[in-house]
Order: sequence, then structure tokens, then C-alpha cells
Amino acid sequence: MSEKVKITIDGKKVAVPAGVTILDAAEQAGVHIPNLCYLKGMKGIGACRLCMVEIEGLKAPMTACTARVKEGMVVNTRSEKIDEIRRYVIDLIVSMHPLDCMTCTKAGVCGLQRYAYEYEVKESTFNRKQFGFPVDDSNPFIKRDPDYCVLCGRCVRVCKEQGTAVLDFSGRGVGSKVTTAEDRPLQDSGCTFCGSCVDACPVNALLEADRWRRGREWDYERTDSVCLFCGNTCKTVVSTYRGDISKVNSGGEDGRADKYICAYGRFGFDFVNSEKRLLEPMSREGGELKPIKYKDAVKEIASKITGEAGILMSGDLLNEDLLTIKSFADALGIKNLTSTVSIYGDASSLLGDGKV
Repeated sequence: MSEKVKITIDGKKVAVPAGVTILDAAEQAGVHIPNLCYLKGMKGIGACRLCMVEIEGLKAPMTACTARVKEGMVVNTRSEKIDEIRRYVIDLIVSMHPLDCMTCTKAGVCGLQRYAYEYEVKESTFNRKQFGFPVDDSNPFIKRDPDYCVLCGRCVRVCKEQGTAVLDFSGRGVGSKVTTAEDRPLQDSGCTFCGSCVDACPVNALLEADRWRRGREWDYERTDSVCLFCGNTCKTVVSTYRGDISKVNSGGEDGRADKYICAYGRFGFDFVNSEKRLLEPMSREGGELKPIKYKDAVKEIASKITGEAGILMSGDLLNEDLLTIKSFADALGIKNLTSTVSIYGDASSLLGDGKV
């Protein structure tokens, strides 16, 4: 068990693990500290400056995502000075951000929108800045619109954390942007289209390419699920609108750097309504596939199976399905069985030791 330290946050005394950031400690205490750049599981960088807090004994405010707790520390997350700092930062960001919240697809889950509402920033007191960066919508999966970017760096960091590293900052000052090497389109950059950057982005700078007019965030019915494209069974959240799947996101803990799924799990749901999806057994007759009844399909398969046959099972089968197939194979004397899990999964997936 890790060592605990006692601190006070907004007058609330709490015991938290030694060495955690003030931001994480506050969350454990049920206190939310505004932030746009922090990712759990990664070192804080203090880029957005929204998480400034006051620590008794220090002259200047500190960023809660980088400062670590100490025994007896007293932290104040709200004060007139802190509110003024946050309002100033939000005001500055809004001066460079499109103000189309009424039609923005990220409305309802946008971090900037949330904090602008909380700190009553309706429009910026600074001169408006419009950069007119080109939109990258040349692939069918992810749309990048740098004009919405708040330069939090979350997409850059999560992309590097996963080993892909196709995104990085380009330029200097307020005119800098997040882009790929030589400003190439995503499909020419080495991107795997896992979409982790979409989950990490707090605004509308990164978005599923086909989301426009497919429901607002508050319209979605969300269901916790698992991806069944392979045996790793990654956690997912499926969002449906009017009975159709609109998007699939990682089901990992919000804000974590390791919250990601692959391109199949995120964008592969189009098979659900595909015209090519098999809904009944098919048998080839005269060179053409024709529907047959299940009992006829079973008879036809049984007539062609011998002890020398093998069975290749899909990784998306349930344990009950696999047990049924194993019993079926034993009854026919078939010893050669394998699963597509062996293609994608690691040892823990194959052994089923509960660590996947």
C-alpha cells in the first residue's frame, strides 16, 4: 500500500497517495480543477494554465497538473485571483476560436465551451484572430480543423505515447498549429487511424469525419460494450442516434493516455448495416450462393467433416460458443482447432488470465 499524506483542499481534509499531483488529489477529494491539457497517466506539462491553484506559503499560484502534494499542504482551487487568471486564459483562447457553438458537433462535450460558460466568457475582450488554416478532410475517418485547436498538446502526446508519433507542433507563438510531418494529409503520414487523438481532443479540432448532422452529444444513447473484432475485447462506448450507430469511442477511463482502441474497433461498425452482411446460411449451387435452412446447412457441413479436418474460430466468439465448438469437435474426433485470437492477442488473451 502506498504511503498517504494528509492535505487540505478548499477546506476539505483528505488523505491521498504521496507524490500524486494536486490535480489528481483534488479529483479524489471530489473537487474539479479546470484543465484542457492534462492526461492521466502522463506527466503534467502546464500548457493551458487553467489549473492554477494557490498553495499556502507560496507567493505565486502553481499549476495543479505539475505540482505534487506534500504532507500538511493547504490548497485553494478557487479565489478571486485564481478566477481572474482562468477568466483571462479562457478570454484569450476564445479570441482565436470559432464561435459557432450553436452548430458545432462537439457542443455539449467541448472543454472550452464548459469553462467559458462557468467563467461567464460570452465573447472575447481581445481583438479577434482568424488564421484560416486548411482543413484536412481527405480521409474517410478523421477530420482535422486546426482553426479550432487550443494548442493543448493532448493529441500530440497521446500519439507519441502509443508509438505512432505522426502529430507535432509546427510554427511559433499564436500562429503555431498541430500538424503532420511536412503538413501531409493523415493518410500519407503513417497514421494508423486509431482515433485516440479524437478521444483526447477537448474541442472540435479532431473529429470523426462522418459525424456532421448525425446527432448532437445530448441526443446519443450510450452503451458500454466491448470490441469483438479480436480476442482482446477492448472496452468501448457505443453511441446510437435514432436506432443507428453514430460513433464508437474507447471505453477506458476519461482523460487517460492509455485510453485507446484500434481503427477496426472505432470505425469498423459499418458492417452492422452492410448489404454484404450474412444473415442466413448460404450454399453454393451452380456457381451461385443461395440461402438454405440452418438444419440443411448443418447436414451439409457434417457430411464433409472428417477427423483430418480443422476448425478456425473467430476471435469474437463467446466462451459458451467456444465450448460448444469444442464439444462438437470432440464428438467428431477433430483435434485441430485454432482461433484468430492467436493473430491479434498476446499470451494473456490466449490463456484467459483476466489481464486483458
